[in-house]
Amino acid sequence: MSHPNNHLTDKKMKELLYDETMIVRDLMRSLEGDELSPMLVLLVGETGHRMVVSLAPVKGLDKHQMMFYAGQAISQKGHDISGAILIAEAWAKEISKSEAWRAKQAGFPRPSKCPDRIEIVSITLRGLDGRGMIAMSKIAGEGAERRPSEWTFISPADYAKSEDNMLGEFFRGYGA
Repeated sequence: MSHPNNHLTDKKMKELLYDETMIVRDLMRSLEGDELSPMLVLLVGETGHRMVVSLAPVKGLDKHQMMFYAGQAISQKGHDISGAILIAEAWAKEISKSEAWRAKQAGFPRPSKCPDRIEIVSITLRGLDGRGMIAMSKIAGEGAERRPSEWTFISPADYAKSEDNMLGEFFRGYGA
């Protein structure tokens, strides 16, 4: 299904991710305070044409199963993709380097359970070869004023150290 010339270079990933941050910023403005629904953006073929898939919850499936089946469906329809981007709101917890070290030893706390959690928007891009990048931003403002604040970018080298189970499941279903 995948073609070797559908490889995303680091430069192309940076461009795509930056473009996606601008799209998400504008989309959040247009939502006028409503939550951003999770979505999958597929980069089709060599052209990088974007195909957006809304990810509504499916009764009886957890989010990882849903991503796997989405990958299977895209593969069965014959779409030749070069990468995928997952956009979602999430909870996060800011931790210091010493807290990170302790958390690695004892297990990371679930941000959704932390009283000092923050709300973020995350954009994860992954190519067929498993390389990827992430952009994250705190969500600032309330109600109709909700918007991403300053974006933080996670490089391909640091992405390789992360656990990207969601897009990993999508590509497993896709057969890549």
